[in-house]
Amino acid sequence: MTAPARKIFGRRKGKRLRARQEALLACLLPRIAPQGVTPADNPDRTPIELRALFGRDAPVWLEIGFGAGEHMLGLAARHPEIGLLGAESFVNGVASCLSHLQDAGLSNVRIHFGD
Repeated sequence: MTAPARKIFGRRKGKRLRARQEALLACLLPRIAPQGVTPADNPDRTPIELRALFGRDAPVWLEIGFGAGEHMLGLAARHPEIGLLGAESFVNGVASCLSHLQDAGLSNVRIHFGD
């Protein structure tokens, strides 16, 4: 049985992205995005082992709707022992977060771009 399509209400994109943001969406996001999350990638909805996303046995905190990521990245910097998984469906927020993430050099953050 296929999961019903989810509806996202509101905007998915705001202002035009800068070249650096476009590049980060194309290059960095695929490296840190969890795999097997979407119904297309995981039609049977098999549970994902969240700790495996970080390559270590660490607690995982989830931030849903992280905006531009300031709070999530602040937590990641203060708690390097924790894995932070953020979900955001607004492309400008994801792009901004990726930019801040690259500047901060944090390795304990994963981002799901979507619902």
